[in-house]
Amino acid sequence: MKYNSSSVTVKIAYSCLLAIIGFVITIAITLTVVRSSPDIQLPKIDTYFFVACFIAPIVEEFIFRKLINDYRKSRSGNPIVYGFISVSLFALVHLVKGNAIFPYPQVILGAVCWYLCVKFNWRYSVIAHSLFNALTLSLH
Repeated sequence: MKYNSSSVTVKIAYSCLLAIIGFVITIAITLTVVRSSPDIQLPKIDTYFFVACFIAPIVEEFIFRKLINDYRKSRSGNPIVYGFISVSLFALVHLVKGNAIFPYPQVILGAVCWYLCVKFNWRYSVIAHSLFNALTLSLH
């Protein structure tokens, strides 16, 4: 398989741009929620940076994007329907016990990553997921 380096560079830049846009939207929502509910504590950064930024994005994107998208393609399924399934499962897995707040960061990230997987390839969703996690952890 031939790769056009400029095409790959554009796809990587596009993946990063969508991750940053999703991150900015998530931060805006988080700040609004935290300001309206002062009892909510944001998590503190710890030693899981490597796992959160490298291992988890690869494993999660493989499960929630690649496998579901491959199944969708084998069935000639609607990408919106399967995208909803992918995003919903991704958000459900990330629910924190006892946290009644809707997992909006995971919904935003899941939608961005699903789009990148369908439009380009699941590897670009890994890039966006890794960048999103790194930006999120860098705030703490």
